Order: sequence, then C-alpha cells, then structure tokens
Amino acid sequence: QSVVIDSGSSFCLTHCKEDFIGPIKRSRIKSLKTVKDSISVEGEGLVQWIARDMNGNKICIKIHVLYVPQGHIRLFSTQIWLDTALAGSCYIMHKHVSTIRTGEGAELIAPYHPSNNLPTLFINNEQTGGDINITEGIIPNSSDVFSSVAGETNQNLTASQKELLIWHWKLAHIGFQWLQTLMASPSGNPK
Repeated sequence: QSVVIDSGSSFCLTHCKEDFIGPIKRSRIKSLKTVKDSISVEGEGLVQWIARDMNGNKICIKIHVLYVPQGHIRLFSTQIWLDTALAGSCYIMHKHVSTIRTGEGAELIAPYHPSNNLPTLFINNEQTGGDINITEGIIPNSSDVFSSVAGETNQNLTASQKELLIWHWKLAHIGFQWLQTLMASPSGNPK
C-alpha cells in the first residue's frame, strides 16, 4: 500500500474507507477537479498512516483527509502536514528520495516511485494488518510516466490534456487551474 507525497497539493486524500480512525463527516468540499473532469468528495476525517522506509524507520502520521473513493489514490500534502505538525518538523526533497522529519526527531526516507517519479510512502495500517512492500518503490532508474500517460498511444486524454499534464510535471506539479490561466495569458505562456 502506498501514499503519494505531493508538496504542491492543497489537500490530503484517500480512496480507502479503512484508513479512517474516526467518523467520516460531511465535507464542505463537494468535488475535486482533475485533468479530464471532476470527482466527488464523499466526506472527510482523520486517518492514521503508519509508514516505514527502506532503513526500517517508522513514523505514524495522523492527518485530516478528504474521502474520495473514485480517486484511486492516497495523497499526502506536506503543506497540510507541516501546518499541523510539531515545531521542528520538515520535509526535504533530494534527487532520488525525500525526507520527512517529525518534531519528535523521527525521520523517514521516501523513495521516488519508478512508475511516476513521485515520492512515495509505504504504509501498513493497523486496521488492514497488511505488510509493507517497500521493494516496489526502490529508487527509480527511469521516468516511464512521460512515455505512457502523455504518450501518443494513450487514447484517454486529448492532445491538449496531455500537454497540460506535461507542463504540470515540468513545473513541479503546479496546480492545473493556475497552469491553465498561465497558458492562456499571452505574457505568461510557458512555451
């Protein structure tokens, strides 16, 4: 089980109801916009993710997230976490890994996943009792995501959606709405 770390995300989210350690309450956010359309938010609440790294270090992350069953992803926003974490907590990006350091001094090294080049936490939730498989996310040797999702053979996205996604990647996962505004502006066009 994995959680994608997104330092530019405004929300944490999960598609797994079993991640929640308390009630799922109604959310003020009703939907999230994606590249292609929007998906509904079914609620929000507190989750607990127990993450372990390649060195056996373990941290427990309790954080408020959106419940998005159609999202098919767990997303950890470092911005949201740092807003609520103890003083001294930090998130550091390196070339092939990212480091999460808690205010208590615990440290976790998150590798970049080979299929999407995003930093990834590997979790074992007490509720699911599953084992952590950290071998699937060992430091990547390629970025196949550019040749698959944005490739000519992908029929699920239009050419303009693929171009938007490529610019999103190139500009450190900038928000789609802001990027579309930037691209529409003659003076701000990133091309």
